[in-house]
Amino acid sequence: MIDITMTATLRPKLISQTLDSFCRNIFRDRDNYRLIINIDPVGERVKSTRVLEVCKHYFKNIVFNVSKCPSFPTAVVWCWSKVESDLVFHLEDDWISVCKIDIYDMVRILKSNRTLACLRLSKYDIPKPTTVKLWAAYYAYTGDNHFITNSNNQFGLNPVLIKKEFVKEAISIMSLHSNPEKQFRPSKNDRMNSLINSWCYGLYGVPGGRATVLDNGTLWREKNNFKKSDGSFLVWEKCR
Repeated sequence: MIDITMTATLRPKLISQTLDSFCRNIFRDRDNYRLIINIDPVGERVKSTRVLEVCKHYFKNIVFNVSKCPSFPTAVVWCWSKVESDLVFHLEDDWISVCKIDIYDMVRILKSNRTLACLRLSKYDIPKPTTVKLWAAYYAYTGDNHFITNSNNQFGLNPVLIKKEFVKEAISIMSLHSNPEKQFRPSKNDRMNSLINSWCYGLYGVPGGRATVLDNGTLWREKNNFKKSDGSFLVWEKCR
């Protein structure tokens, strides 16, 4: 069993596109997954039950929370607090899987590498050299379907398979008042620095490989006149 944690808003059509693509390409044995979803009350003028109906079409085993107030960091922490499986696939509601991925190969890699915290999927094509620069860090190809970086600012929330050990320690440290992704950067928080410096971070793929996921949220935001609130990104805001 693998837990899927999803932070979501009131965008049922977008969520359907996300789950449809990931279930076709990655979560093919659906009975082996549990969906943990937090629904923030922001987005389209629909009820949260519409989102849940979409989720139930894809998964039988669902744990959900409908927040009273939208908050990205609170959503992440709530989802991660419900995790029970050894490995967690974190997924936001506006991504598309664009090719088939063997998630059990990802599981094998994580279980065989003690210091590897996670394997993320790439929204970029991967250059052909065996050492590549991505997200302002250098990744070295291991020869085993993944790259590794020792940079301490490379944990992110785009589609990623994570060890529960990392997730559980993270939520004991995380703040509910700042962007979760920015919290996993070197900072004045000594406990967070200790966590992120204790692990290395991986990218699933091979030299010359194509992008495996696509950001599907930008077009929705433009069409529906939403924006990220500011650089800290705590909640979506409607443009005036």
